[in-house]
Amino acid sequence: MRVGIDTGGTFTDYVALSPEGLWVGKCPSTPRQPAEAVLNALAALADLGLPEPLELVHGTTVATNALLEGKGAPTALVTTAGFADLLAIGRQARASLYDLNLPVPPERVPPAYRFELHERINARGEIELPLDLAELDELATLRLPEEIEAVAVCFLFSYMRKTYKFKATANEITTQNAERWLYLCQQLYNAALEQR
Repeated sequence: MRVGIDTGGTFTDYVALSPEGLWVGKCPSTPRQPAEAVLNALAALADLGLPEPLELVHGTTVATNALLEGKGAPTALVTTAGFADLLAIGRQARASLYDLNLPVPPERVPPAYRFELHERINARGEIELPLDLAELDELATLRLPEEIEAVAVCFLFSYMRKTYKFKATANEITTQNAERWLYLCQQLYNAALEQR
């Protein structure tokens, strides 16, 4: 049996597919504990007497909703040199490209909390410029202000090199900045540094 679950802001939809048939349902989302809604959906399917899923696929808009509502934690960003301002620059694919009076969206990460390291992995996963460990050591000595609750480490194409120097980067940064959430885009498949 295959199960798909989509956790939204208000409802969590689920569908189960097996050779015997198709079952669909909906349960309330649990915004404070999003995983609880997933477990509730699985429990509802189990109550129907369905077998355990062989495949479970989960999608969610929880993170997207947090961004749109401006509810994300104050975050610092560590990224490939030359790309720290990408989030602020955005894309040229917008409705009114030449409208100089468009309101500027709020910055997700203020410039003071964007940090760059000289390193480069290309789209084929080949290291073009190794991570400069001296530069990493220098970055690690920075003490982030109390209001910064999380650090995102997102090097270009890092998902192509699971053994890349992410652990060193993470360890160095968290040594000086304990009790902060640390997010490594390398842990997410094809995570991208994108303006959203």
